[in-house]
Amino acid sequence: MAAREARRLSPRLRWQHLVTLALLVGACAVAEVAYRRQKNHVQAPHSQPNIDFASQPSVVEALRGYPKVRPPLYPLVLWTGTQGLGMKKKLVNETLFDLTILLFYLAQRRSSPELPAVYPLALYALFHPSYVNLAQYSPEVLFVLVSLTLYLALDRYQHGEGRAALLASAALGALLTATRYFGVFFLVPLLALRIGWHGTLPWRQRVLRLCGVLLVALLPVGVWMGVAWSETGYLSGMDRFGPRTLPIGARRWLQMTSLGWNLELGGKTLLVDFFSPDQYASHWVVHHTYDLASVETGLLVLLGVVVTLAVRVAWATRDRPPAAAAVLSAELPLVYLASLLAVWSIGNNDPLFTGFLYPSYPFLLLWGFAVYARVRSRSWRERLPFQTFYVGLVVVQGSRDVIAPLLPLH
Repeated sequence: MAAREARRLSPRLRWQHLVTLALLVGACAVAEVAYRRQKNHVQAPHSQPNIDFASQPSVVEALRGYPKVRPPLYPLVLWTGTQGLGMKKKLVNETLFDLTILLFYLAQRRSSPELPAVYPLALYALFHPSYVNLAQYSPEVLFVLVSLTLYLALDRYQHGEGRAALLASAALGALLTATRYFGVFFLVPLLALRIGWHGTLPWRQRVLRLCGVLLVALLPVGVWMGVAWSETGYLSGMDRFGPRTLPIGARRWLQMTSLGWNLELGGKTLLVDFFSPDQYASHWVVHHTYDLASVETGLLVLLGVVVTLAVRVAWATRDRPPAAAAVLSAELPLVYLASLLAVWSIGNNDPLFTGFLYPSYPFLLLWGFAVYARVRSRSWRERLPFQTFYVGLVVVQGSRDVIAPLLPLH
């Protein structure tokens, strides 16, 4: 009986797999077109050391000459693709992004499985900030790839797949911190929340697990920091808190990393990257006065309506808590953005713009779709603002893929 039922369902399952494959191929095709338009982008200064690394015939010499102000995992991936596999640099970045499309699909199926996958995939494939950042040879694309994989590992851990998921989380944490130093400040509170706070195990066992995972996750970047300390006298290759020497025209940057400035620039970056039909949040855009277009004003008003409705629905359904994966899709961008504000407000990093906030964007999208999944069964009046907001995002992102000027990031 069971065998006959399995045979009866197998054509349907095969059809579902074919549809899924077609959606993923379509999303990658859209990404190919949007990415190729970025071919004339001016490379930002932080991309050049990675380009130089990838051009070295010896990985040992490349590592020896690489500036210690950043961890080396992304340039190692770039070198492996170009020197080891004979790929062009653009193809390496494009391959990394195609993998993020697959991982975004898998994450969305965990956080909001009630929704047809075509809608989240369409928006993610059109999302213009991805291609602005992908055009640079900087570690953001790899950071997003590892973060999405870490999301899946932490979600599996939350569902009781203990040791394997825990080991995977530790290994992925090591990759994350070896991609960007900021990964340390993002990873520690995230794992403390996910492993140390959540769960039904006794608190001592949770603390022991957290310490073990952090030990593995921080060991590789710790070794690199030791090398940086021996060569420069600083764990991250430079003084992240002292005064910096900048060109005359850039000295105003030193005044733009207080908490107030970070809130303003972070908010403006989110506004431009998500709602602008013809700009992206480069330094050129967010560090100057920005006048809202009517489209952006309309989307902001819609966002206010959507947030109000989401809060009301959450209150009305408070006896039905969201799935753990949906909660994780909210916690991850919140932890990232809070950590970013904290680190940038006490350090002397460059002012905020699209490159620094971009790794949170896939999770903000996942969170949004998870929220809509709770509203989807409500009346059409409650669904309509969400659906209109989604259409507006698709339109502005798609139009920007076509008409946005190729401004330098700096």
